[in-house]
Formats: sequence, structure tokens, C-alpha cells
Amino acid sequence: MPELFVPDIFQNDAPLEVIRNFPLAQLICSNNDGIMATASPIIIDDTRGNSDDLILIGHMAKANHQSTFMQSGQNILAIFSSPNAYISPDWYKERKTVPTWDYQSVHINGAINIFDDHDQHLDVLTKTIAHVERYKEPPWTMEKAPEGKVESLLPRIISFEIVVERIQAISRLSQMQTIVDRHSVIEGLRARNQYGDLDVASLIEAQMNAPSGGD
Repeated sequence: MPELFVPDIFQNDAPLEVIRNFPLAQLICSNNDGIMATASPIIIDDTRGNSDDLILIGHMAKANHQSTFMQSGQNILAIFSSPNAYISPDWYKERKTVPTWDYQSVHINGAINIFDDHDQHLDVLTKTIAHVERYKEPPWTMEKAPEGKVESLLPRIISFEIVVERIQAISRLSQMQTIVDRHSVIEGLRARNQYGDLDVASLIEAQMNAPSGGD
């Protein structure tokens, strides 16, 4: 199976953090008709405490044509991505070079198992909502949905689990630049303050503050 191109300097040692923080993945699969991709919320199922496997769960609309592409046991690719930002070379103070792009990405390969059961659908949705609402107090829960809304929704979705077989990850956060230039990139991103800039600035800062991150 082809490998994701990841130069050593951009190795990501915390891919699960990317999955947890940015759970809207591109779910990609193929059959004889071609290749399809759908943006789907996919989370780690932390309730599988007795399993050595890493299990992801997610859902999509049954009306989505991609749902007919997928069969249990099929190998799929899920790509999780952080916010991203264009890096202008004007921000570099010590070493002038060319533009680049900073981002994090995690590629998951694994076998998908399709659920088509009311209780399984409800379980996946409940766990997904609990994950994405975890920083809100009080969190929104399924019980707050309008009466009958959830029950009418469940027959119109498919839910699934992915048994992870391979994780590949890249964290490209200006590591090739000097400490001075990385600080300058952070300043430039925060001053520009376009979509994703503040998030990427925080990611670069966190990477620099991690053990060996400033080497």
C-alpha cells in the first residue's frame, strides 16, 4: 500500500489528538464505478476499553450515493485535517525563502463495518454529539431534540465503525525555520487573522513548546 509522504522533520507523534480535535473527516472509498468522498463526522469510540483495536465511528445520510459504495469489510481511507494557513515568506527575518503552507493531516486506513440497526445508529449519534459538545456547559443532548425528530432521522442514515489498520500523519508547522522565524510566522498569522490563521499560530506555538519542539 502506498505510503503518505512525510519528511522526518514533519513526523506527527500525536495523530489521535488531531482526530479528536478535528473530527470532520473526508471518508473515501471506491468501487468499479469510481471513487467517492464525503465529509463525515468520525470520532474515536473510547468505550471499547477491552479491545486492542482502535475503533472509529461515524454516520452519513442514506440518500448519499456513497453509502451504496460501501460494504462491510471494505478497506477505506479517512483523512482528518487541522486548520491550515498559507505562510508568506515576507514574515521570515533570518532566512529568506519561498512560500509554503502549514497544516496537520492524519490518514486512517481500515476496514469499515456498516450498521443498519436503530440502536446502533442511536448509539453512534449519541457518542458523536457527546464528543463535539464536550466543551459546552451544559452540553446539548439527544433528549433536547424536538419530539419525534430523532426517531424520524434514524431510518435515513447509515452508521458505521472503522477498525483502524494503519495511521499515517504529518504535522507541517514551520519546523524547518529558525526559532526567530517561527515566532515571526506566529506574529504574521495573528496580524493577518484570516480563516485558520489563529488556529495555525496556536498549533505552531504548541509544537515549539513541546519537548524538543524548539530544537
